[in-house]
Amino acid sequence: MSLRERKKVRTRETISGTAIESFIAKGFAQVSITEVADRIVGGTSVDDADAAAAAEQGFSLLVEGLGSVGLR
Repeated sequence: MSLRERKKVRTRETISGTAIESFIAKGFAQVSITEVADRIVGGTSVDDADAAAAAEQGFSLLVEGLGSVGLR
């Protein structure tokens, strides 16, 4: 597996793991995409548009992953 592919896998695992932890702690309906992204970037200063785009992409990957295991 190439470095790029390993990075994609690591990113998906980070996003889904963070989202699932949040869902367990607060409930699915109480967790926003932005909240998951904020937890991942750890409060570092990022452009709001970049954070929103990353969060949207991460949420899409999470939903795709949930669908692949029959949870969507």
